[in-house]
Amino acid sequence: MTFELSDWLKQYVQNANMDVRFNDKVVLEEFIRTSGCSVIDHYTWMSDYHKEYLASQYDKVQCASLLLESNGKVAGVFTINVRQTENSYELGSSSAEVLPPFIEQTLSRKVKHKLYKQCFNLLLALSDTLSIKNLASSFDFQSGICEPWYNLFLQYGAKINVSQNLFCDLTMSSDAYLNAIRERYKNHIKRADKLWNISIKTQINWQDFYLFQQLHLDVAGFKTRSDLSWEMLYQAVNRQDAFVVIVLDQSNNLVGAALFTVSNEVATYSVGVYDRSLFASPVSHLVHYRAIEKMRDLGIKTYFIGAKNALNEWHQPSEKESKIGEFKEGFATFSLLKTHLSIELK
Repeated sequence: MTFELSDWLKQYVQNANMDVRFNDKVVLEEFIRTSGCSVIDHYTWMSDYHKEYLASQYDKVQCASLLLESNGKVAGVFTINVRQTENSYELGSSSAEVLPPFIEQTLSRKVKHKLYKQCFNLLLALSDTLSIKNLASSFDFQSGICEPWYNLFLQYGAKINVSQNLFCDLTMSSDAYLNAIRERYKNHIKRADKLWNISIKTQINWQDFYLFQQLHLDVAGFKTRSDLSWEMLYQAVNRQDAFVVIVLDQSNNLVGAALFTVSNEVATYSVGVYDRSLFASPVSHLVHYRAIEKMRDLGIKTYFIGAKNALNEWHQPSEKESKIGEFKEGFATFSLLKTHLSIELK
């Protein structure tokens, strides 16, 4: 079976009388700028990056950004992808489960509910076409925003699971934040300041970025992403859609590096690597602290650090993942419940 997502969507929205624009990057960028959308997975470059990231795991990945319109104006964006392995299909957004559409919150309750319902019905129809038996969506639950999407899944008997995502409030003053983080981290940061030379790159040459990529390969022991996906991250830094923190020892050897993506108001810890021989040394403590200072300078309001990955959470994280989450928690000032909804379809 040959399936083309773009063709299917065009036919579906026509039959469903949906007001939609497809993959219009210029209009999407303008909507993101004016609406204040900070969900970076709806950004064009991030959607392209995740398509490339997933390419090594599936036979074919197709993506679409649907610009939802109301009264002739763009009112939201819905980003989905279809992943194919032989004759089996999965639905998602970015590299995970389907994200809710981002809807302009100044719209009336009636219009917002209509747009959520249209997107949900589209997912049901697409799942039926592709014989997908499980439809899943995951998102950080924000009261006053997520309820319509949540309730649509509940109407179909969704199974509900929750876990914790960790965040840092960047509107806090530096002094208030230092008082909020784990006590021993303050000493680790002071010690690391004396041990390492650290720099923050909002522009980077390929030679320095390649050293970051190579250290990641050496530490991981295998390629976790394609060369093209690394190149896309490199381009993101030089477009100021991301920045890199570089850590050198006293002999100017690279001992750690991390890349952070940025949206309108939210920064995200994307990829990091640290010399394992220095595991007992506070390399990553300094990286996160200096990155947080940079985020404040950029006017970013929130830092998404990552998942807590507590050992008893429903998705059964490994012991290693749980220890990483415990480390990240020491920098967090609040958490949100990541809500995972799944429907068994007939």
